[in-house]
Amino acid sequence: MSKRRRYCCKIVILTSLVWSMLDLMLIFQFTNVNPENAGNLNTGDDIDEKFFVRISNDHDDVIKGRQRQQNGQAKIQRELAGKKESLGTHSVKNKPVTETKRKYLLRKFIDEEIAKMNADDGVKPVEPIQKTKGEKEENNLLSKFIEEDIAKLNSEDRKLESLKQQKQKNKEDSQTDPREKRKLEQPQGKVVEVQQNLPKQQRQQQQPEEDKQLEHVVVEEEQPTIPRLGHKPKFVPWSPDGYGEHGKAVQLTQEEDELSKKTFNQFEFNIVASDKIALNRTLPDPRPQSCKAKSPPNISELPKTSVIIVFHNEAWTTLLRTVISVINMSPRQLLEEILLVDDASLPDKYWLQEDLDEYVAKLPVPTRVIRTGERVGLIQGRLIGLQQSKADVVTFLDSHCECNVGWLEPLMAEIAKDRTTVVSPIIDVISDSTFQYSFIDMRNELIGGFGWWLEFKWFPLPQRERDRVGSDESIPRRTPTIAGGLFSIDKKYFQHLGLYDPGFDTWGAENLEISFRVWQCGGTLVIHPCSHVGHVFRSHIPYKYKDGKTPGTTLTRNNMRLLDVWMDNIKYFYMSINPGYSTAEYGDTSERKILRQSLGCKDFNWYLNNIYPDNTLPLKYTRLGPIKNVENGQCVDIYRRKAYESPVLVECHGGMTQIFVHNQHSNLQHDHLCLAASTKDNTVKERSCFLDEEKENPELRWSYDWQTKTFVHMSTGRCLDRGTLSWIENGQFLTLKVNFCSGVFSQQWTMDNMPTVGKWTV
Repeated sequence: MSKRRRYCCKIVILTSLVWSMLDLMLIFQFTNVNPENAGNLNTGDDIDEKFFVRISNDHDDVIKGRQRQQNGQAKIQRELAGKKESLGTHSVKNKPVTETKRKYLLRKFIDEEIAKMNADDGVKPVEPIQKTKGEKEENNLLSKFIEEDIAKLNSEDRKLESLKQQKQKNKEDSQTDPREKRKLEQPQGKVVEVQQNLPKQQRQQQQPEEDKQLEHVVVEEEQPTIPRLGHKPKFVPWSPDGYGEHGKAVQLTQEEDELSKKTFNQFEFNIVASDKIALNRTLPDPRPQSCKAKSPPNISELPKTSVIIVFHNEAWTTLLRTVISVINMSPRQLLEEILLVDDASLPDKYWLQEDLDEYVAKLPVPTRVIRTGERVGLIQGRLIGLQQSKADVVTFLDSHCECNVGWLEPLMAEIAKDRTTVVSPIIDVISDSTFQYSFIDMRNELIGGFGWWLEFKWFPLPQRERDRVGSDESIPRRTPTIAGGLFSIDKKYFQHLGLYDPGFDTWGAENLEISFRVWQCGGTLVIHPCSHVGHVFRSHIPYKYKDGKTPGTTLTRNNMRLLDVWMDNIKYFYMSINPGYSTAEYGDTSERKILRQSLGCKDFNWYLNNIYPDNTLPLKYTRLGPIKNVENGQCVDIYRRKAYESPVLVECHGGMTQIFVHNQHSNLQHDHLCLAASTKDNTVKERSCFLDEEKENPELRWSYDWQTKTFVHMSTGRCLDRGTLSWIENGQFLTLKVNFCSGVFSQQWTMDNMPTVGKWTV
């Protein structure tokens, strides 16, 4: 047997004798425990390991809290063995791999023993030489034996430690009051401050002394970074260079992008991007300079508000980002409470159950989760929240918003001036795909309206309102309607108006109903340019309506109640262009009509003439119906309902997209869009004709010759004609153009008045 092999055999035999010594060495090495006190260790919690955060029964001994610095970055103070270290990183270090240290010490011991035996035998150290194949195999077998032995021992150590921890836990459980058990089970060493992004000086002015104590929330940190379906994501603390900071778009890796596409329909937005953004990210300040320059209102003279947020199956990060932004961007004195109304979220959305309860319990503003128990819908959910609210003013927000700096004070100031004012913030857009925060320049500001589809729409601020407010961009803009998801209202005034219509189902049209009611019954509806809240606008609804109803059925019911109670004879127009309305079931509206009468509300014509003179309703017209081509029997279809898109010719189906009016301005109009012919290339496009000045544009005006059955474009003198096949989205369609009038069949059109169910014209 060679001398090297003999040495190896000796080592293997000696290995079993030194394990106990090595174990003690490792404990002392990692814990700095004096060998004399080794028998005094009661539990593993008493050991202060070099690489571990010290765990203390008192959080304040361990975590000093985030200390706001000038750059806004928070750091966590963690006490390590014998010294304190300030860590800028946001992730807790993993525990050291004990196997690596043990293996290193074992190999060091083996090398030292070999050196001693070589010295005893008179063998001099030699330079490393190229090993033969056999020697390599022998060394590999020896290394494999040692590694397997180490792994086996480590496994036994872990089992013993697990049993020890379980025994200790059982002992603690038997001594713990069940009411305190949940509190003690919360992870220690993972407490972070919910910090405000307002300047320190301003924050101190706004907070009373008793509210300046550090408030903590418990945050889970043991979750995957990239969520799977239904997964609560890993906590992402704020960082100045974090994802989505300053409202920027989140850039994903290829792997993350593929996952985001697979999970998009769960919430109808990019949940992967949302989960990478801190709950308290910074946003650009979109307020006009006049708002910033204005002296802030006296907080003590403003009313407090209860913020009510109804949610159903909402994502963790979007819901909590809404809550945190409310807290961070609001003066503490104005926030009475935050009420989260859970509209029967499904059990598999586990993060909306106990996790949410535990999280909100740690917030610095009183926050409660109210569970409806069964599906009631947005409208009834808000009423449940209002019934339990304590403040004089209620503020409604959707569950996927981000409040911006200074958003709340202007809303409360308007209500303090006049309790009959209902005020909405400017709603900025948060991209559903990248979570980029975008806002509209005040030169292109919008107000709310509605059209043929009886849905809320944004329209340019009309000249009459620009004249009223002048050049001051901080004056609230009067708006015919509000979007409905975000607004503040005096609670007693809301109750005086009759709250929401209890006959409305789930959601839809409630924003128009309250808009009409406020204006017709003596109130005022405004959008405040100094208040900005971002909102994730979704293209589709990611959940089912209650009772298995379809969105169409629910919306038809709500629309019919709106028409019957508040819109007088105008309801006949909507019932004519939507034949299904006439046979729809919408319940008894007698109580709401009695309410309207008792409030002394004005009629709907007053509303149209004084509040919404820019409406697109066909109050005066010469023809109302489909435009049909004589040559091929097809009808003009507005199709995509977007400005600068091409109308097309398709089979006549009698639907809404094929109904046009030839009005008193000589426009061929569908809702807020009119057919316009280009003087450059003779193409026909859809153009906005919401404003009166737009309706008078010569490119949007057509005359009809009843003898030749032709529509003549007034600007070019050419006739409306069938165009060529063009690719639009995923198919080929015949488009429209204008040609020199020649009397061919392709230039001949019929436009017969459609049957109506009543008179609405003036």
